[in-house]
Amino acid sequence: MNLEHPGHSIFVTGIYNGKNVEFGSDTTFSSDQNFNQQQDIPLQNAQLKVIISFDVLEWFRGDENGILNPQEEASQDEIEKNIRPSFKISMSSMVN
Repeated sequence: MNLEHPGHSIFVTGIYNGKNVEFGSDTTFSSDQNFNQQQDIPLQNAQLKVIISFDVLEWFRGDENGILNPQEEASQDEIEKNIRPSFKISMSSMVN
């Protein structure tokens, strides 16, 4: 849950055609990732670093690389469909 914008799991502010815009979604997003490399994590004195990254520009990219207007309700479903595949997760461990 987004604490600054209750009811939204994701909330983005930006500029579209020179105007301030906001996009919010109450959809719950999840992502399953398979890691190519096995991580051996000691039970003591270890840290696990998990990095979640995503390309927000891809959320608003439509067909043929057109830009989706976040203020148009008709764009909401397509923007939400673009969010999930944009998540990339990486992991590493380190012994202290």
